[in-house]
Amino acid sequence: MPEYMAYAIGPDGHLIAVKALDCADDVEAAEKMEGLVEGRDIELWCGDRFVIRFDRNPE
Repeated sequence: MPEYMAYAIGPDGHLIAVKALDCADDVEAAEKMEGLVEGRDIELWCGDRFVIRFDRNPE
C-alpha cells in the first residue's frame, strides 16, 4: 500500500505540518485530504511524486 504525505504550507510558503496517510491509491488519498485543508494550502505527495495541491482559497 503506498504511503502518502500531506504537507501543510503556511502563507509564507514554508512547511508548517506533515501528515502521513496509508491509502490504496491517489483517489482515496485525495478524498481524505479534502477535509484537512482548514484554511491551509496542502500538497499531497506519494514518495517523490507530486499528486495534487489543495488551495485554501481556490479561484
